[in-house]
Formats: sequence, structure tokens, C-alpha cells
Amino acid sequence: MILLRDYKYFFKILFSVYFLFFQRASFFAQNQKVADSLVKIYQKNKLENSEKLELLRNLSFNEVNNLELSLKYADELIALSKLEKNYLYLHRGYNQKGNKNRLIGDLNKALNDFFKSAEAATKAKFISGKGVAYMSIADVYSIMGNVSNAEVYYTKSIDLLRKTKDSIALASALLNAGDEYSKNKKFNLALKHFEEARVIFDKTNYLIGTGYTLGNIGMVYTKQGDNELGKIYITKAIKILEKLKGFYAMS
Repeated sequence: MILLRDYKYFFKILFSVYFLFFQRASFFAQNQKVADSLVKIYQKNKLENSEKLELLRNLSFNEVNNLELSLKYADELIALSKLEKNYLYLHRGYNQKGNKNRLIGDLNKALNDFFKSAEAATKAKFISGKGVAYMSIADVYSIMGNVSNAEVYYTKSIDLLRKTKDSIALASALLNAGDEYSKNKKFNLALKHFEEARVIFDKTNYLIGTGYTLGNIGMVYTKQGDNELGKIYITKAIKILEKLKGFYAMS
């Protein structure tokens, strides 16, 4: 997953707070070197069935230098998944395509992709995947400025993810929802979501999530005029992010 990975759009994936200095949850690490190494396997064209599906998923996810190429891999993954009626990988294919279209800035296409991802996850009976798809839908609506739809789909995402054991995905959805509430000055709701996300990140020792969450809590207190308390939380966040070399968020 996200789970976690978008600057203005990038940290809203897959993680991404584009309006605060602490990015929204999108903590999965893409690696161009991985994509470059997998190309050699892809070019040999010897893999079939689930092995080829997994190869295409990894190629699409890790290809960051060429978004059009990443979309090509995603489209190939989608086509092959449909051919084999593999709804789990169909969900993953549309998820990758949605992420790349969001990075490109084509938000309408991204939204359509994420809805298809959720539909495929439903057919695959993959509750966690559907929850993550709803989170991505909410992120796109947030970027578009559609507050009501963003809040609706964050709630749907959180409700679904509470039924799973995917605690990192749940914490990420809570964090992103909190950002949306903070942006719209619903500070009590924002803090409620941030605090629950922080507890989960702490329990799972997911430091980057803890860092982002502490920073966003600090930003809420600062927005409310409590600069001293805000400074305390932001300082804690910076100490964590410094250890993790999260320089973009620190700046």
C-alpha cells in the first residue's frame, strides 16, 4: 500500500498535504532502480499469469522518471487482468493508473480510475483495497476543492479500513481526513482524527507517520492561535523527520 507515496499531487497518494508543510499520508517508497532492473525481465517476455501481473504492477509503481511509460505498464496490467478475470490485479492496475494520472494533473481521469479500482476491489472481496481506493478518491476531491465529496469518501474509507487489520492504511486515511478538516477550519474534528492516527502510528512504530501527524497537530494548534503548543508538536515532528531525512517536510 500507501501504502504510503506526491508533491502537490504526489504526497496525496499514496500518500499528501499540499496545503500544509507536512505531507499527507502516502508513505510507500518508489524506486526507479527497481523499475530499471525489472525492465530486463519484462523484455524477455517469459513470465505468464500471476507472475506477469505482479511484474507489471511493480514496473508501473516504481517507474517515476517516465509517467507515460508507467501508464503504459498500468494499461497493460489492466488489459491482462481483464483477460484473466483477476479482479485483485485489476484493482491494482487502476490504482496505479489513477496515481500516475493524478501526478500528471489529469484529475478527472484519476478520479475515474480510482472508482474503477474500488469496483474491482469489491469484486475481488478485497476490503482493504476498496478502503484505500476510497481514500484516493477523497484525496482527488480534496485537490479539486470539492469539500463535501472529500469528507464523504474519507468517512467511507475509514469505516471500511476499521474492518481490516491494515492499521497503516487506516492511520493514513485518518491523517488525510484530518488534513481536510484542518483545511476547512474544522479543528476539533481534525485533532480527533490526527490523535487517533498518531496512536496507531506509535503502536506500529511507523515513525514517518508519527512525524507527519505530530507536525499536522502542531499546525492546527498554530492556526487556533496557540503558538507555544504548536511549536512543541512541530519541534517533535522535526526531530523525527530529521532522523528519517524527511527534508522536504522539515523545510
